[in-house]
Amino acid sequence: MRRKKLRSGSSSSYDSALVSIPSDNPSDNERPATVPSRPSSALLKGGAPNAINLFDDDNHVINTDRRTKREPGESVNGVIKHTRKVVHHVRKSKREIAHEEEVPIWDSMDVAPQLRKNTAPVPASKRLPAVLPRAGHEIDNTPTPSDEEDEDEESEPEGVTHLVYNKRNKLNLTAQTTEIQDVARLAIGEIEVKIITENAYPEFGKRREVALGCFVTAAVTLGAQYVPILRRLQDDTEKRFRNALAELADARISVIRRDIKVIATNFCVGHYGLTYGQEAHVQDLLKAQRYIFAGDHRPGGQIKWNQPWRADAIIGVMQAAYFTGRRNFVKQHKDIFTDLARGGNEPEVPAPMVALVCTAVHAAIAEWSTGQHVPADFTGSNWSQTYSLHVGMLESARTNKPALYHETMQCLWKACRTSAAHGAGDVHGQPNALSLIDLSAL
Repeated sequence: MRRKKLRSGSSSSYDSALVSIPSDNPSDNERPATVPSRPSSALLKGGAPNAINLFDDDNHVINTDRRTKREPGESVNGVIKHTRKVVHHVRKSKREIAHEEEVPIWDSMDVAPQLRKNTAPVPASKRLPAVLPRAGHEIDNTPTPSDEEDEDEESEPEGVTHLVYNKRNKLNLTAQTTEIQDVARLAIGEIEVKIITENAYPEFGKRREVALGCFVTAAVTLGAQYVPILRRLQDDTEKRFRNALAELADARISVIRRDIKVIATNFCVGHYGLTYGQEAHVQDLLKAQRYIFAGDHRPGGQIKWNQPWRADAIIGVMQAAYFTGRRNFVKQHKDIFTDLARGGNEPEVPAPMVALVCTAVHAAIAEWSTGQHVPADFTGSNWSQTYSLHVGMLESARTNKPALYHETMQCLWKACRTSAAHGAGDVHGQPNALSLIDLSAL
């Protein structure tokens, strides 16, 4: 016979002392125990999500802002409704309350883009560590060797060697940094000296080498501020940087020769009597370089065969190109002509300068060889041999006839200086135009 277990109404089998209530202050080594529970079918179908689901995404994060007006689809307790079913609020246990308090609450406003946009870069030595230390531990802010390297890189001047290219992948001088412009202008001046006084037609393969050498000399001359530029110029791996600057100076070589050719074209027409239909006269001038001698080269004129390189056209072109103008070459480089003087009292022009002027005169005359004026380019491929011919003749005169050579070079110096000085003084020595006006009829 079964015995029925009697249950007293005054006593209960439930012992409250066996219930474990979580402490408000959890210890460091305590971890929340996972108690599996089976949710009700109502909650599974459309109720509020479980706490563990909150970590999958932030779609169910509770907004802590207090609002008097609820958004559509929001319940009284702030939980978003996922379905139209009514959520039955049940009384939560202390364990559930403690679990909900541990759920992080995220701010709905993302300020990271704004902070990234408005915040300046922080040096490596002042950056916060990626992982914050525990309480009681101090942060070691001692800079590491890598941090010191970063700070050194940031303190180095930026943009000093930066090059700006145009649409044609070339350099415009005025678009570059101040330091690049300073080096380029000094290098261009150095190239001008080399072209005029040393070699006006360097070989095509050596033109870049000459230009690059002038840039290196300019950077060394300017001093410590331009050391970053000097380093890149001397670095063989910086091919694009070196070629770009060399090309910038290399273009100046053609400009120097072109300017002298333009001056020669204007002088030769009158001095040599160049007109239409004078093919024979032009061929006679070019034969054996007769145009370099002093005298009257117009048809029927007398030529002074004992005065080579003293033609009026040569003196006129040389004086206009080097002894006058805003950028007077002779005034800027007096030491060049002084070094050539014998005893320091008799300056003379260098042979390459005379050879370049004679080559420009030859090219200006040759443009009339067809009986009419046909302009031609004054490039190295067309006129380098003529230039070399004149240099060879001058060197031969220096070696075989030194007295004639030095007398000729000194005569050219004096003639150009005299023409330049008289160019400004002749106006004051002439009668005033008012003396020619007939005032009796007024």
